[in-house]
Amino acid sequence: SCGKKTNPEPPEFRSPLPVSDLVANATEDYIKLNWSLPTRNLKGQDLNNIRFITIKRKLYDSNNFKELIRLRPEASNFYDKSVKHGNVYDYIVFVSNDQKGIVNNIIRVNYQGINSKVNMIGVN
Repeated sequence: SCGKKTNPEPPEFRSPLPVSDLVANATEDYIKLNWSLPTRNLKGQDLNNIRFITIKRKLYDSNNFKELIRLRPEASNFYDKSVKHGNVYDYIVFVSNDQKGIVNNIIRVNYQGINSKVNMIGVN
C-alpha cells in the first residue's frame, strides 16, 4: 500500500464554483451573455482543469432547460441569435471539469430587442 491515508472526499468537492458577473445584453438581433470564469473549486483549490462551459436555455413557461451549446474552456461570452421578439428566456451558465459545475443564478431576458428587460433570479 502507499502508506498515506486520507479520508476520501466526495468528487463534487472538485466542482468549479459558479460563474460570477453573469450579464445579458440584448440587441435587435441577439442576446449576448457575458460572465467571469471561476478560478477555484468548491474546496477553494485553484481551478486549472476546466473542460467546457455549458449554456442552457428555457422559455419562461417551460420546466426544462435544454442545452444550447458547449463552449471551449476559456469562453466568457455567447451570442444567442435564435431568439424571437416577445419571448421570455431563462439562461443558466456553468463550468465543468471532471465534475459538473454548480449554478447559482438564472438570468431572465424578456426579449424586446433593445428594449429588453433583464432580471437575475437566484436559485436555491
